[in-house]
Amino acid sequence: MSSNKRIHESNLELCRARFTGKLCIAVVCVAQFIPRILYLKSSTQYGKTELAISIGTAALILILIALEYLFFKKFGPKVAKFANLWDILLLIVYTVDWLMAEVTALKGVSQTVPPTFTVNAFFGFIMFSWRTLLVTLIVQKWQLKIIPPSVATLTAGAYAIYYTPLNLGNNIVRTLFQLFNVIIIMYCEDKIKWRMIWSNLQKEKWVQVNNFILNNIPENIMILDVKGEIKFISDYCKSFMKKNGLSDENTVELFGKIQDLEQQCEPDIGGNSTVGKIVIGMIY
Repeated sequence: MSSNKRIHESNLELCRARFTGKLCIAVVCVAQFIPRILYLKSSTQYGKTELAISIGTAALILILIALEYLFFKKFGPKVAKFANLWDILLLIVYTVDWLMAEVTALKGVSQTVPPTFTVNAFFGFIMFSWRTLLVTLIVQKWQLKIIPPSVATLTAGAYAIYYTPLNLGNNIVRTLFQLFNVIIIMYCEDKIKWRMIWSNLQKEKWVQVNNFILNNIPENIMILDVKGEIKFISDYCKSFMKKNGLSDENTVELFGKIQDLEQQCEPDIGGNSTVGKIVIGMIY
């Protein structure tokens, strides 16, 4: 496979992975339309404007995902070069959508003193969990992933300060610590994720190097586990087995014909004898 073809296949696989995540985002946005429309019809005057805007932003997210998919169908993996710009645009709209939904819930606060919350407002608070998880499908950099939950945290803190001004110091401290928790968790999650990916890449690279070395040794090399199942067969060994009419998937047939582990002479088509050396490695 040529290098250009490999790059094309890699970009194609990357785009497919992106659209798998985008499909999840689209499904969640579609699922949000029904409860938002129902709440818009049944809610009081507080938060109706923000809720209507959130319905529009959810529709805009779907449009952006659909447009990116159409561009991919038309131009192929070339759209990958604009992936970061598209993700940032989607992140901005998603942040506005989150903010509008949160303000709608916070406006469920009644005008009594001290303020009380309606039951519907609680749904606005628990949305923080799934929205934080969903943002990981939009962007991968932790610096960008912290933006929507940070905005939501600061907005909630501002409402707390507004409605309970007597607890100003306590509200500020709680808001800052909530913000700190969001940032440090996403930072650590990002570092752990990339460290695990790097470790897996190093292992895969090591396996590829070993396979390359073993495949370039002009010997019949076969590696089996303790159960006799094949883990590796060198290309030279595969060629040797094919030449002698043996299957590279069945070791029983092969070992039944081996009489000397160091050398086994088999006549070739021309009547001459060829020597095939077999080296067997056991993995424990």
